[in-house]
Amino acid sequence: MFYSLTVFDVVLLIVCIEATTEIVTKSKLFEPFRLFLDRLRKKRRWLEYLTTPLFCAHCFSVWAAALYATLFLVLPYYLGLEYLRQAVWFFMAILFFHRISNYLHMVVDRVDKFYSKKE
Repeated sequence: MFYSLTVFDVVLLIVCIEATTEIVTKSKLFEPFRLFLDRLRKKRRWLEYLTTPLFCAHCFSVWAAALYATLFLVLPYYLGLEYLRQAVWFFMAILFFHRISNYLHMVVDRVDKFYSKKE
Protein backbone atom coordinates (compact mmCIF):
# COMPACT_ATOMS: atom_id res chain seq x y z
CA MET A 1 0.00 0.00 0.00
CA PHE A 2 1.10 3.56 -0.67
CA TYR A 3 1.93 6.09 2.00
CA SER A 4 -1.10 7.39 3.80
CA LEU A 5 -1.99 11.00 3.13
CA THR A 6 -3.06 13.57 5.66
CA VAL A 7 -5.59 16.27 4.84
CA PHE A 8 -2.70 18.73 4.67
CA ASP A 9 -0.89 16.48 2.14
CA VAL A 10 -3.99 16.45 -0.07
CA VAL A 11 -4.40 20.24 0.13
CA LEU A 12 -0.68 20.65 -0.52
CA LEU A 13 -0.87 18.41 -3.59
CA ILE A 14 -3.91 20.22 -4.99
CA VAL A 15 -2.39 23.68 -4.56
CA CYS A 16 0.95 22.53 -6.04
CA ILE A 17 -0.71 20.96 -9.06
CA GLU A 18 -2.64 24.19 -9.66
CA ALA A 19 0.49 26.34 -9.17
CA THR A 20 2.62 24.19 -11.46
CA THR A 21 -0.12 24.22 -14.09
CA GLU A 22 -0.38 28.00 -13.91
CA ILE A 23 3.39 28.48 -14.12
CA VAL A 24 3.87 26.19 -17.11
CA THR A 25 0.78 27.13 -19.14
CA LYS A 26 0.44 30.87 -18.44
CA SER A 27 3.57 32.42 -16.89
CA LYS A 28 6.11 34.69 -18.54
CA LEU A 29 8.81 32.27 -17.37
CA PHE A 30 7.69 29.57 -19.80
CA GLU A 31 6.40 31.93 -22.50
CA PRO A 32 9.56 31.74 -24.69
CA PHE A 33 9.43 27.95 -24.54
CA ARG A 34 5.72 27.90 -25.43
CA LEU A 35 6.27 30.33 -28.32
CA PHE A 36 9.14 28.21 -29.63
CA LEU A 37 6.99 25.07 -29.46
CA ASP A 38 4.08 26.87 -31.09
CA ARG A 39 6.23 27.84 -34.09
CA LEU A 40 7.69 24.34 -34.26
CA ARG A 41 4.35 22.56 -34.10
CA LYS A 42 2.98 24.67 -36.97
CA LYS A 43 5.71 23.20 -39.15
CA ARG A 44 5.35 19.66 -37.85
CA ARG A 45 1.70 18.84 -37.23
CA TRP A 46 2.45 15.62 -35.35
CA LEU A 47 4.03 17.71 -32.56
CA GLU A 48 0.65 19.30 -31.90
CA TYR A 49 -0.53 16.15 -30.13
CA LEU A 50 2.57 16.01 -27.92
CA THR A 51 2.63 19.68 -27.00
CA THR A 52 -1.08 20.33 -26.45
CA PRO A 53 -0.80 19.93 -22.65
CA LEU A 54 1.59 22.89 -22.51
CA PHE A 55 -1.10 25.15 -23.98
CA CYS A 56 -4.14 23.70 -22.18
CA ALA A 57 -4.29 24.11 -18.41
CA HIS A 58 -6.88 21.35 -18.00
CA CYS A 59 -4.73 18.94 -20.01
CA PHE A 60 -1.52 19.88 -18.22
CA SER A 61 -3.03 19.50 -14.75
CA VAL A 62 -3.63 15.79 -15.43
CA TRP A 63 0.06 15.30 -16.21
CA ALA A 64 1.13 17.47 -13.27
CA ALA A 65 -1.03 15.37 -10.95
CA ALA A 66 0.50 12.19 -12.37
CA LEU A 67 4.00 13.59 -11.87
CA TYR A 68 3.37 14.64 -8.27
CA ALA A 69 1.66 11.35 -7.42
CA THR A 70 4.59 9.42 -8.89
CA LEU A 71 7.24 11.50 -7.12
CA PHE A 72 5.39 11.86 -3.83
CA LEU A 73 3.70 8.48 -3.47
CA VAL A 74 4.82 5.78 -5.89
CA LEU A 75 8.60 6.07 -6.24
CA PRO A 76 9.38 6.54 -2.54
CA TYR A 77 7.23 3.51 -1.67
CA TYR A 78 8.45 1.08 -4.33
CA LEU A 79 12.08 2.16 -4.38
CA GLY A 80 12.41 2.92 -0.68
CA LEU A 81 13.55 6.45 -1.41
CA GLU A 82 12.22 8.33 1.59
CA TYR A 83 14.63 11.17 0.88
CA LEU A 84 12.92 11.65 -2.49
CA ARG A 85 9.56 12.00 -0.77
CA GLN A 86 11.05 14.56 1.61
CA ALA A 87 12.70 16.51 -1.23
CA VAL A 88 9.45 16.57 -3.21
CA TRP A 89 7.53 17.60 -0.09
CA PHE A 90 9.99 20.47 0.46
CA PHE A 91 9.56 21.69 -3.15
CA MET A 92 5.78 21.38 -2.82
CA ALA A 93 5.86 23.38 0.42
CA ILE A 94 7.67 26.19 -1.40
CA LEU A 95 5.05 26.18 -4.18
CA PHE A 96 2.25 26.01 -1.61
CA PHE A 97 3.49 29.03 0.34
CA HIS A 98 4.12 30.94 -2.88
CA ARG A 99 0.57 30.26 -4.06
CA ILE A 100 -1.03 31.15 -0.72
CA SER A 101 0.94 34.41 -0.68
CA ASN A 102 -0.36 35.17 -4.19
CA TYR A 103 -3.93 34.74 -2.94
CA LEU A 104 -3.19 37.02 0.01
CA HIS A 105 -1.73 39.67 -2.33
CA MET A 106 -4.87 39.45 -4.46
CA VAL A 107 -7.11 40.04 -1.43
CA VAL A 108 -4.98 42.94 -0.17
CA ASP A 109 -4.97 44.55 -3.64
CA ARG A 110 -8.78 44.37 -3.81
CA VAL A 111 -9.13 45.84 -0.32
CA ASP A 112 -6.73 48.66 -1.24
CA LYS A 113 -8.69 49.42 -4.42
CA PHE A 114 -11.95 49.43 -2.48
CA TYR A 115 -10.68 51.93 0.11
CA SER A 116 -8.86 54.09 -2.44
CA LYS A 117 -12.18 54.62 -4.30
CA LYS A 118 -13.85 55.94 -1.12
CA GLU A 119 -11.36 58.74 -0.66
